[in-house]
Amino acid sequence: MQIKTQFILFILIILSTGSCNTKKIADRGEKRTESEPLEVHSRLEAGYDSTVLEKYWKLIELNGQQIPSNKNQEREAHFILESDGNKVAGNGGCNSFFATYELLEANRIKFSDIASTRMACVNIDYENDYLKAFGIADNYTVNGDTLILNNTKLAPLAKFARDWANRDRYRNENVKLGIPATGETRVVFMGNSITESWSSFDPGFFAVKSYINRGISGQTTPQMLIRFRPDVLELSPSVVVILAGTNDIAGNSGPATPEMIIDNIISMAELAKTNNIKVVLCSVLPVFEYPWSPGKNPVENIARLNTLIKEYSDLHGLVYLDYYSAMADDLMALKSEYTYDGVHPNEAGYKIMEKLVEEAINRVLSLD
Repeated sequence: MQIKTQFILFILIILSTGSCNTKKIADRGEKRTESEPLEVHSRLEAGYDSTVLEKYWKLIELNGQQIPSNKNQEREAHFILESDGNKVAGNGGCNSFFATYELLEANRIKFSDIASTRMACVNIDYENDYLKAFGIADNYTVNGDTLILNNTKLAPLAKFARDWANRDRYRNENVKLGIPATGETRVVFMGNSITESWSSFDPGFFAVKSYINRGISGQTTPQMLIRFRPDVLELSPSVVVILAGTNDIAGNSGPATPEMIIDNIISMAELAKTNNIKVVLCSVLPVFEYPWSPGKNPVENIARLNTLIKEYSDLHGLVYLDYYSAMADDLMALKSEYTYDGVHPNEAGYKIMEKLVEEAINRVLSLD
């Protein structure tokens, strides 16, 4: 009887130990930051291809036909797979379009909820064919800087080229804008998704004044530096407001130290000064963790980068705009009332930024 009792206890101990080990493994598998959306975490953990995300894919071929460079289009046909909310943003050459996407294993993809604006366009048939490709695409292939949307039962549907720096993103808008009118005080905002989305949250902020938004989602400072000439210098603004660096820290275009990032910001500032453009350099907004790129130690790296930006601004007589101090909480994260995802501002966050940037613009315009 005693032997039987000891055997039962031994079995129970083994089962209990196994249960604990299983729980620990499960905990490791479920580990994610509090600010990380579950859908993003699941996609990254599953090993899906994230290299296609946050890239500007320019249409170069549709249904086997190359797209002529002189095609009569209002804008360049393109799309971007945004990591935030699995959204698709793009343009068919005239109308903007929107959708959601799902990345699956083996390079399979599914587009849903496809919709577009309804402007009357010269090339509406071409645009309809372009949107149809998204509706029937079920997989994609990537070869270097080329992406092809496919349907398993059909020939390749559409081919896209990656414009790494998105130099052509605002090409048509820049041509239409031209040089400033006499007496116009033009201000260009250079940045990433935080700048680009600003116009969506408060379009009136840019429309009422001569403020030009040249933000592009997902961009890093080397990309901004490449397009600085067409998107800033050639627009001949009085002021440029540069908000850059957070995507570098997130590793969007590879590893980057704060010292590497400040070099690119300095290069943009020097190009502006050489062309008699006054410069406002902004602090990077606080981030506790990047949902799409965990483990990058943003708190420490952002603090270091902001110190470098301020030191350079003070040394060279530039205006330093400190968004960080006004928007950080006790954990050095973006205050919850100012954000919807821990990285990007919401409407309340942009209202704080608007007050601060207008003060900075007035201050830099008063400098000799």
